[in-house]
Amino acid sequence: MDVIVGHYGTDFDCLAAMVAAKKLYPRAQCVLPGRVDRNVRVFLELYEDQFQVARPKDTHLDRVKRVILVDNARPRRLGEVMQEVVERPGVYVIVYDHHPPSPDDIEADEAYVERVGATTTILTRMLLDQEVHLTPVEATLLALGIYEDTGSLSFSYTTVDDVLAVAHLLECGADLDVVSRYIRYDLTQEQREVFNQFVLSIEHTTHAGVTVAVAQARVTDYIGDIAVLTSRLSVVESVDALFTLTETDSNIYMVGRSRGAALDVSEVLAYFGGAGHHGAASAVVKNSNLEELRGELLARVAECVRPALVARDLMSHPVRVVEEATSVDEAKRVLLRYGYSGILVARQGELVGVVNRKDLDRAIHHGLGHAPVKSCMTTGVVFATPDTPAPEIQDLLVNHRVGRVPVIDESGAIVGIVTMADLRAGTHRLPGTEHHMYHGEWCGVQDVSGVLRQRTHDGL
Repeated sequence: MDVIVGHYGTDFDCLAAMVAAKKLYPRAQCVLPGRVDRNVRVFLELYEDQFQVARPKDTHLDRVKRVILVDNARPRRLGEVMQEVVERPGVYVIVYDHHPPSPDDIEADEAYVERVGATTTILTRMLLDQEVHLTPVEATLLALGIYEDTGSLSFSYTTVDDVLAVAHLLECGADLDVVSRYIRYDLTQEQREVFNQFVLSIEHTTHAGVTVAVAQARVTDYIGDIAVLTSRLSVVESVDALFTLTETDSNIYMVGRSRGAALDVSEVLAYFGGAGHHGAASAVVKNSNLEELRGELLARVAECVRPALVARDLMSHPVRVVEEATSVDEAKRVLLRYGYSGILVARQGELVGVVNRKDLDRAIHHGLGHAPVKSCMTTGVVFATPDTPAPEIQDLLVNHRVGRVPVIDESGAIVGIVTMADLRAGTHRLPGTEHHMYHGEWCGVQDVSGVLRQRTHDGL
C-alpha cells in the first residue's frame, strides 16, 4: 500500500502537492497527518468530494510499503503516528520538497528537492512533462499552493519555474477568483485578539544596521494560522525582519518573516528546531519560558544577521569633479567624455555643489557656455559617509530628488559617489535570485551563456 503525506498543520502548498502527487501515483492514498490550517479546512469542506483525503485512523497503516512525502522531509513534522510509519524498517520513502536541507531530514530512497517557491511547482512541472490532465478544480488548488507559498509570486525566493507553473495551471482552468478568496480571508475574533497583542507588545531592535521586530502573545489554546497573523503584521511594520512568539499552556509557536538579504529567518529558527525559507520559517518549542526564549531568539538573530549594504559597498570611485570656475562648455565636454549625467563641483577640493546635464544644456541654450559652472550648479548637496546604510542613501536620492550622493570620509575628502544605478545594482542582489532552475538544472544568474548557447544549438 502507498500513502501520500505532507506535514502537521497542512497548508495549501502541502495539500496541493499531495493532490498533485496523487496524479503521479494514482493508487496511493492521501493522508492528512493531523491539524490543517483553517483556510485549508474551509476549502476542503466545500471541495472534499473532489479530493480523496483520509486521516491516519481511517487508513490501514500496517500495510504501508511506500510513503510519498511532500512539502516536508522531516519525520517529526508528521506527528507520532505517521512518523512511526515513515521510519519503519522496509518502508520505501520518496520525498518531494523545496525546503533547504536539514540534519533532521529523513534518508529518502528517492528525493526530488529543488530551490523553488513551492513544492507544488516541482510536481506541476512533472505533470506537465508527463502530459497528465488536470481538472479546473485541481488546477485551482495547485495554483493556491503556489500563490500561498510565494506571496502571490511576490516573495524574493519566487523563481521562473513558479511563474511558468502558474501559467500552465491557468491554461488548465485555474480560477484566480477562488485563489484570492482563500488566500485573503477574514480573521476570527480570537485571531484579532492575538493580532492586537502582537501590535501592543512589539519591540524593535537594530543589529548591524538591520531592523528586527519581535512581538508576543499569550493564548489558552492554539488558534491556528499564526503564520497569517505574522505575515499581516509584517506588512504593517516597516522592518527588515519580524518574529512572533505565541505562548500556549504547553508550547511556544515561533514564526519569522524577513525582507531582502539581511536575515535568513530559517537559519535563525533552525536553532530552535524550526524550518522554512529565507523569508518565512517557523518552529515549535515545548516547555520553555517566553522571556528566556525571546532573549535566545535575539541572541541568535545577532549571530545570523548579515550587515546591511552600506555606501562603501555601493559607491563608485574614483570620483571626478570640476572646479567651480570651469566653464559650462568644458563641464559639458567632461560629461560627454565619461558618459556622466551629472558631476560634482568643488572649490579648491571642497565640495560645493553638483550640476547635471540638463542644467548645462539649459545654460548653453541661453548662450552661457562661457560662464563658470557655479552659475548653474545646485548647492546644498546632500552626502553620505562610507557607513551610511543603503536604505538611508535611497531616502536621500528620492526625497532630495538628486541623481547621485557623494560619499565623504572623516577628513571631508570625497571618496566615492552612489548613483541610482549603483543602488539598483547593489540592492537587487536578493536571496533566491542567485540561481534559477532551468528545466531541472542549476544556472547562475550572472552567467547564462551556456544555457543560451545550448538553446541556440537546439534551434530555439
